[in-house]
Amino acid sequence: MEITLNGIRKITDKNTIYELVEELEFLEKGVVVLHNEKIVKKEEMKDINLENRDCVEILYFVSGG
Repeated sequence: MEITLNGIRKITDKNTIYELVEELEFLEKGVVVLHNEKIVKKEEMKDINLENRDCVEILYFVSGG
């Protein structure tokens, strides 16, 4: 299926938000996920299925000085 991930079209075979975030290796980082402009709680990621043309934004925090 085709989704938009952080503004870029991407083809994925992942079925859930959780699988997508896991594939991108963001699970261990502090992330905020928006699915079609709605914030997804961490405990809901496994329950939200991706559909063709969904929009996903993954924001993560980095520290520095």
